[in-house]
Amino acid sequence: QIIIFVITLYLCYTFYSPAWFSYHPVFMMLGYLGFMSNAIFFERWGANHWTHMNLQLISLACIDFAYYVIYTNKNMAKKNHNTSWHSWIGLGCIILNNIQA
Repeated sequence: QIIIFVITLYLCYTFYSPAWFSYHPVFMMLGYLGFMSNAIFFERWGANHWTHMNLQLISLACIDFAYYVIYTNKNMAKKNHNTSWHSWIGLGCIILNNIQA
Protein backbone atom coordinates (compact mmCIF):
# COMPACT_ATOMS: atom_id res chain seq x y z
CA GLN A 1 0.00 0.00 0.00
CA ILE A 2 2.87 2.36 0.57
CA ILE A 3 3.95 1.77 -3.03
CA ILE A 4 0.51 2.82 -4.33
CA PHE A 5 0.58 5.93 -2.16
CA VAL A 6 4.08 6.88 -3.34
CA ILE A 7 3.09 6.36 -6.99
CA THR A 8 0.02 8.52 -6.40
CA LEU A 9 2.13 11.30 -4.91
CA TYR A 10 4.48 11.11 -7.89
CA LEU A 11 1.56 11.35 -10.33
CA CYS A 12 0.14 14.29 -8.41
CA TYR A 13 3.51 16.00 -8.62
CA THR A 14 3.70 15.49 -12.38
CA PHE A 15 0.14 16.76 -12.98
CA TYR A 16 0.40 19.80 -10.73
CA SER A 17 0.60 23.30 -12.13
CA PRO A 18 -0.43 26.62 -10.57
CA ALA A 19 -3.59 26.73 -12.72
CA TRP A 20 -6.86 26.30 -10.77
CA PHE A 21 -7.97 23.41 -13.02
CA SER A 22 -4.90 21.31 -12.16
CA TYR A 23 -6.19 20.82 -8.62
CA HIS A 24 -9.02 18.70 -10.04
CA PRO A 25 -6.97 15.70 -11.26
CA VAL A 26 -4.51 16.03 -8.38
CA PHE A 27 -7.16 15.79 -5.68
CA MET A 28 -9.10 13.08 -7.54
CA MET A 29 -5.94 10.96 -7.65
CA LEU A 30 -5.19 11.66 -3.99
CA GLY A 31 -8.75 10.83 -2.98
CA TYR A 32 -9.30 7.66 -4.97
CA LEU A 33 -5.81 6.21 -5.43
CA GLY A 34 -4.03 7.58 -2.38
CA PHE A 35 -6.53 7.49 0.46
CA MET A 36 -9.47 5.32 -0.59
CA SER A 37 -7.35 2.39 -1.75
CA ASN A 38 -5.51 2.45 1.57
CA ALA A 39 -8.79 2.71 3.48
CA ILE A 40 -10.11 -0.40 1.72
CA PHE A 41 -6.85 -2.18 2.50
CA PHE A 42 -7.10 -1.37 6.22
CA GLU A 43 -10.69 -2.57 6.47
CA ARG A 44 -10.20 -5.67 4.36
CA TRP A 45 -7.28 -7.01 6.36
CA GLY A 46 -8.97 -6.47 9.73
CA ALA A 47 -6.72 -3.64 10.77
CA ASN A 48 -7.90 -0.71 12.80
CA HIS A 49 -11.47 0.24 11.80
CA TRP A 50 -10.92 3.84 12.89
CA THR A 51 -8.00 4.15 10.49
CA HIS A 52 -10.31 2.96 7.72
CA MET A 53 -12.94 5.51 8.66
CA ASN A 54 -10.48 8.40 8.88
CA LEU A 55 -8.92 7.55 5.51
CA GLN A 56 -12.39 7.35 3.94
CA LEU A 57 -13.27 10.80 5.32
CA ILE A 58 -10.00 12.27 4.03
CA SER A 59 -10.64 10.75 0.61
CA LEU A 60 -14.18 12.14 0.65
CA ALA A 61 -12.86 15.62 1.42
CA CYS A 62 -10.30 15.38 -1.42
CA ILE A 63 -12.87 14.16 -3.94
CA ASP A 64 -15.46 16.77 -2.98
CA PHE A 65 -12.81 19.49 -3.21
CA ALA A 66 -11.87 18.25 -6.68
CA TYR A 67 -15.54 18.51 -7.70
CA TYR A 68 -15.67 22.04 -6.29
CA VAL A 69 -12.60 22.96 -8.33
CA ILE A 70 -14.06 21.71 -11.61
CA TYR A 71 -17.45 23.28 -10.87
CA THR A 72 -15.96 26.71 -10.15
CA ASN A 73 -13.58 26.38 -13.11
CA LYS A 74 -16.58 25.86 -15.41
CA ASN A 75 -18.30 28.88 -13.84
CA MET A 76 -15.24 31.08 -14.34
CA ALA A 77 -15.00 30.00 -17.98
CA LYS A 78 -18.76 30.52 -18.45
CA LYS A 79 -19.16 26.98 -19.80
CA ASN A 80 -22.05 24.57 -19.33
CA HIS A 81 -21.84 21.84 -16.70
CA ASN A 82 -22.22 18.10 -17.26
CA THR A 83 -21.95 18.04 -21.03
CA SER A 84 -19.91 14.83 -21.44
CA TRP A 85 -19.96 11.21 -20.38
CA HIS A 86 -16.91 11.90 -18.25
CA SER A 87 -18.80 14.48 -16.22
CA TRP A 88 -21.92 12.31 -15.75
CA ILE A 89 -19.97 9.24 -14.68
CA GLY A 90 -17.85 11.37 -12.36
CA LEU A 91 -20.93 12.99 -10.81
CA GLY A 92 -22.46 9.54 -10.27
CA CYS A 93 -19.28 8.34 -8.56
CA ILE A 94 -19.20 11.39 -6.31
CA ILE A 95 -22.85 10.98 -5.34
CA LEU A 96 -22.38 7.28 -4.52
CA ASN A 97 -19.20 8.12 -2.64
CA ASN A 98 -20.99 10.68 -0.48
CA ILE A 99 -23.89 8.29 0.19
CA GLN A 100 -21.52 5.53 1.30
CA ALA A 101 -19.57 7.81 3.60
